[in-house]
Amino acid sequence: MLVLVLGLVLVTLYYALEPSSGSLPSCLLLRLTGFRCPGCGTQRAVHALLHGNFAQGIAYNYSLLFTVPILALYIGDALWGEKTPRLRAFLRHPLVILSLVLILLAWWILRNCWGY
Repeated sequence: MLVLVLGLVLVTLYYALEPSSGSLPSCLLLRLTGFRCPGCGTQRAVHALLHGNFAQGIAYNYSLLFTVPILALYIGDALWGEKTPRLRAFLRHPLVILSLVLILLAWWILRNCWGY
């Protein structure tokens, strides 16, 4: 129940606050190094998505196209994993986790080399 309340508070904050106004924290890695982390732009993207601006939200961080479905699967596993043991076994398989880490690293490199 606490997680649900915290989630609703976060959604309300991201809906109400404008990320570019400085009311939300900026990326520390970007400020310190000038390199964008894999999540850079996610706050602006979530804000745009909550306001129905889907194209703008995706443009802020293209990784949302694959991270949102993957995140939904892992949330579903946390909530109902005992009802879907084959899915749970798949999501927790070391090769799946390694693949996700490699995709994340590739995205990090790609977005800094080619400006995505």
